Amino acid sequence: MKINVARIAEECGVSAMTVSRALRHDSSVADSTHKRIVTVAEKMGYYPKVKMGRPRRLEQKRRPLVD
Repeated sequence: MKINVARIAEECGVSAMTVSRALRHDSSVADSTHKRIVTVAEKMGYYPKVKMGRPRRLEQKRRPLVD
């Protein structure tokens, strides 16, 4: 059985997006929810990939301001 974000979300009773945010340590997820999701993920045997998420740009390009 493959463990993924959708399965963790189903087990925790939250959305897949909430699981994704929690695993990325996003501040929009409450601490109690974050702890619950991480605990369930570990029990299910889920370990995130080392290079999870979008790659960071080496140079930040400035975007023009909208007037």
